[in-house]
Parts: sequence; structure tokens; C-alpha cells
Amino acid sequence: MTAPLQFLNDFFTWAVTYFPNLELMQANYGGVRFLPGGKVKEIKPGLYMYWPLTTTVQEIQIKRQSIEVQQELTTKDGVTVMVKTVIVFTVEDVMKALVETADFDDTTEEMGQKGTVHAVMSREFDQILMDMVDSNDVRNEVTRGARSALLPFGVKVEDAFISSFGTTRIFSHAGEGALGFAGSEDG
Repeated sequence: MTAPLQFLNDFFTWAVTYFPNLELMQANYGGVRFLPGGKVKEIKPGLYMYWPLTTTVQEIQIKRQSIEVQQELTTKDGVTVMVKTVIVFTVEDVMKALVETADFDDTTEEMGQKGTVHAVMSREFDQILMDMVDSNDVRNEVTRGARSALLPFGVKVEDAFISSFGTTRIFSHAGEGALGFAGSEDG
């Protein structure tokens, strides 16, 4: 009994690709249609129709959202630190976000990390700690860096800040006899 039902399911799934689909794009999403011949068209919130046989659709959330990225960096005075940065953003250009990147989420994280690199590596450890308490110099630099890195991908960064910051040790296991902590005499 299952085989005939599976056949019918497969048949209808295949047959549906020959009929247009009517979809609803939610108000907090945007999207693009990838059409034959390399054409790309933006989809606005609301009802839209497409042919699954010849068209691929991608959607993305465009309203305010945030991500947290983590990386290990070295301060100006040689201290290895673990830095978590929160980036708050909106997608302003859906075409750039979905057409200019192979994977929007990965690109957002990768480019968002770039904003933190100079802010941390150009300062000494104690200077960063004091600045996080007394002023907004590091926060402003992280925000500016994330803005400039993400702008080419249609992303408007509203704010970026270091949410977690502390020393760490890097464990290395690459190469012959390299077991140990980086910087130790036996590693």
C-alpha cells in the first residue's frame, strides 16, 4: 500500500513544478527571484507568483536583527584575547545581500569580525579594559569598522560593541612535537 501512495506523492510533487506557485512574502522579509538567463528580480513583501520549474526564490529577514561573533586576537602588547562582538543591523539592499554573497549569514559574520580587529590589535590590553568602562572609543571604532565592512553587502549597521572580552590561551596541535600552549617552551 505504501508504494502506490509514494508514487502518487512523487508524481504530484513533480507535477506541481509545472504550475505557478502563489506565495506570500511577510512584511519583515525581502527576497529575490533568480530567473533563466541570469536575470534577477527583487521581491517586495506581499503576494508574488513564480514558476518553480524555471525560477529559484530566496528570502531574507530585513528588519532589525543582531548576531554575536567570536574571535581570538592579540592586543598591541602581545596579550591573546577572546573577543565576542554583538552587531545590530538591518538589511537595506536585498539584491546586494542575496546576489553579492554566496551565503549571507557567513558573510555577515566574517565581515562583522573585521570591524573588531583594528580596535583590539591597535591597543594594549589595559587600555581596552579602561576604555570599555570610561569611554566609547573602542565601541565607536568597532561600529565604524563593521559599518564599512558590511555596507557593500546591503547591510546597515546600527551598533556594534564588544560584549565579552578576556585573556585566553591558544592550544596548538599542528606539526610534529607541537603539542602544548602557544608561546610555551615545550610547544
